[in-house]
Amino acid sequence: MIKQLLYYFAFIIIIIFFVGYKKINDSSKLKTTYINPSYMINMNIPEELVAISTNVFVGYVEGLIDTYYMSSIPYTRYKIRVVKNIKGEIALDSTINLNKEGGISEDGSRYILIKNDYLPSVGNYYIFCTRENLTDKSYTASGINTNILIDKINLENEYEKINKSSVYNRYVKAVENQVEIDIDIK
Repeated sequence: MIKQLLYYFAFIIIIIFFVGYKKINDSSKLKTTYINPSYMINMNIPEELVAISTNVFVGYVEGLIDTYYMSSIPYTRYKIRVVKNIKGEIALDSTINLNKEGGISEDGSRYILIKNDYLPSVGNYYIFCTRENLTDKSYTASGINTNILIDKINLENEYEKINKSSVYNRYVKAVENQVEIDIDIK
């Protein structure tokens, strides 16, 4: 009888945990608050964006690590496999941490995103325009157009499809023709 009560009690605790977990992590129902930043360059012109980036590369989003906060702004941290460098030299097939401005607020009540921006999705390939953080050896993609989806890529033919991608070729040309930007970014 006591053994049955213990099983019943454990079962109830597990149910309560998963109901609470589902409620906390059901982010699909969260409202979104947008931040309207001002930029020192035109983020819609790849030649300007790549000029202020220390690294531009094709990366595969392997997973989501966590979210951290700076001045109440969420940064979502991802595990990215570097597939191909366009600017800069990150070891190919290495896994890096990438920070992307935006994510779930500290209190879990809403998404906070930069206007006209989006967060990368696990299992997709993107062109990332980043700044390297020498302190923790991570990379940050901050602002619109710092992660650009490359459509229809799969693991079997990733290099061939990337080379044929118009998005990839646009950013290769942008790096070749990057404009001189006179801004001191640290």
